[in-house]
Amino acid sequence: MSENTLTIELDPVPQAPFIARRSLSNWLQSIDCAEETKLDAVLAASELVANGVVHTQSPLQLVAMFDDGRLRLEVHDHDHTPPRLRTDEEVGGYGLKIVSCIADGWGWEPTPAGKRVWVETLC
Repeated sequence: MSENTLTIELDPVPQAPFIARRSLSNWLQSIDCAEETKLDAVLAASELVANGVVHTQSPLQLVAMFDDGRLRLEVHDHDHTPPRLRTDEEVGGYGLKIVSCIADGWGWEPTPAGKRVWVETLC
């Protein structure tokens, strides 16, 4: 593992978002990025991991990468169902809306094992 990359394996348990926040926060201390961006990254990771726990109930992997002033977070799971933004009329499910507001970009891609949901932001 490069010092510019963090990989965390997570079980689909209620504590997973906390573990992700703590681990990512520690790793971000060594990254040259604005504090507000770091806080947003921790929030985004927490939301994506929580979504993985609730909607996929599969093992998760959080990957954080920093390169050339760009921070990218990915959450990998074993479910092929695409994530979706809920409409304003639906109750709950604000995680992806929060992520879309605080990140410069987000999306998802299928993988052989399931999918990865990613967010990117410039530091």
